[in-house]
Amino acid sequence: HPRYTEIIQLVDMAVSRLLLRPSAPDASLYSIQSLLLYFQWMPYDLYSPNSSTTHTQIEFKTRYNEMSTWFVFGIALRYASFFGLEQKALSTFGDEFGAVHATKEDLENMRVWLNIVTYDCNLTLTSGMPASLRAEPTNTAAYKFCSHHAAQRPGDLRYASMVSWLTLSRI
Repeated sequence: HPRYTEIIQLVDMAVSRLLLRPSAPDASLYSIQSLLLYFQWMPYDLYSPNSSTTHTQIEFKTRYNEMSTWFVFGIALRYASFFGLEQKALSTFGDEFGAVHATKEDLENMRVWLNIVTYDCNLTLTSGMPASLRAEPTNTAAYKFCSHHAAQRPGDLRYASMVSWLTLSRI
């Protein structure tokens, strides 16, 4: 994108505010989603490998590494904890009555929570860092979530199935 650098500067400012100057109102579903997007698709930096030459060739260097991802994921977990995301997601889909009457907000909470649980496992597998969560408490709620008539996004079944697999694979 021709304005990639400007866009990344805006993203960096927003994320640095969440990391360095957090406030209670920042603990929202939108902030958690922003952090998830940030560490799952970390931006590239543009740089010139040899600034002494007259022909400057711009290259891309990824910011992604397991340690940076693990760190930002930990911050996302802290925001999710402060926001009460796990409790909100699991209490809604923890019983039949709640699942039947789930709102659009309840569905979004569960989608984000499922993303967090499955990414924790993926990060553990790729980085060798310790897991932060247990998938077992989410398993029943994930099944009820997928049974909901509004859980029709392509990722809904995939994330819930991954949570079930994680639960079974630890037995």
